[in-house]
Amino acid sequence: MKESPLPPQLRRLVEKADSAAKKADAVVREAIHAIRAELSLLAREADVGSSARERNRAYGVVADRMAKLSKRLDDILRANLNFAGRMAADRAADATGVKVRYSREHAEEVIALISPQQGENLAAVFTDKMARNVVVRLRSAVVDAFRENAVAGGSMKSLARLIDEKWQSAAGDGSAYVFTDSAGRKWNTRTYMAMNARTNAMRVYNDLLCANLAKASGSDLVRVSLGGDPHCEECKPWEGRILSATGATAGFPTYDEAKDAGCFHPNCVHTLEAVDETADADEIEAQRGVPPPNEADDPLRQAFDLAVGREMRQRGIGREEAVAAVSRERVREAIRNGLPFEGTEDAADGLTDEEVVRLAGHGHVVEFAPTKGTKRKPGAEGFDGHVMTLDRERVTAEAIRRLMGA
Repeated sequence: MKESPLPPQLRRLVEKADSAAKKADAVVREAIHAIRAELSLLAREADVGSSARERNRAYGVVADRMAKLSKRLDDILRANLNFAGRMAADRAADATGVKVRYSREHAEEVIALISPQQGENLAAVFTDKMARNVVVRLRSAVVDAFRENAVAGGSMKSLARLIDEKWQSAAGDGSAYVFTDSAGRKWNTRTYMAMNARTNAMRVYNDLLCANLAKASGSDLVRVSLGGDPHCEECKPWEGRILSATGATAGFPTYDEAKDAGCFHPNCVHTLEAVDETADADEIEAQRGVPPPNEADDPLRQAFDLAVGREMRQRGIGREEAVAAVSRERVREAIRNGLPFEGTEDAADGLTDEEVVRLAGHGHVVEFAPTKGTKRKPGAEGFDGHVMTLDRERVTAEAIRRLMGA
């Protein structure tokens, strides 16, 4: 199977979004500094040691600052989304040969996908969670300060000073500005920005490809790319599946059905590619009538077997060689997407240095660290721009993830 057409553009998109993420980080740091300054002033001027009302006033300061931060972050996010959407629309136009336009309707659909409960303000879901995190830490700091002051037999003045110290620590704690969503995923400013950009680009590209494919080629069939997030149970069974873009072709699941089943979710890295009804005739017939993955007994095995069968037909090879080829492809895509899965570590450990360099792709440069115990940065691993330093004595899944800068 040819490589999905969007990932290289997506890589450039995420790199471009990094500049916006840095700006957002600076805005968050500015808000943290302001919160700490205002809390310190309140602790020194008000009787926070004895007045619950004054402490609630301090918590209100956090909420007010976060509301202002939300507005500033929202401006950055929306600019980032518009850039991502237009870039994806241009790529869809290149893929179909049909002039397409990134519309406000597309933008609003993606906004609803990313943050359905927050309406207009995309950043509110992020900053509301951060505000709650900070307030929880401040409340805990008050309890700790009362306990320590009581043990020490301190005065109300010493209590206020102790509360001030603990508030400074709590408000400035970077972990307070990270939140965990209902799915257990952790988000900070940078990852949240990347998620928005990636989700917008992928959804707009896939939607516009499906909407314009028939006009471009008369075909209605698309294929889900390989090499997405290997941890995603919703998407993995759909890899390599042929879909009907509009539902006009009987015998195939539709693009809407795949979305309803959870494929192409927020932060998803899967894309669609057009299927050539002449060149891919054998594959089309092999998949015609195959039930959707969510109806199969073993959807992951079904997806893998379909990919193996495709390799056998397209390359005229045996099953054993096809299994190896599909496995290598999945490892390669996992590394390129920065999303290692169970078994990637073992697979990478068996690669030569040249193979690691080749798999990195997309202009990444790999430099191998000296073995442990040497004087020059023993066992050093790291990622700086497009250069990865990798310790060949322990090629770990985390090292592969950092190889891609994820």
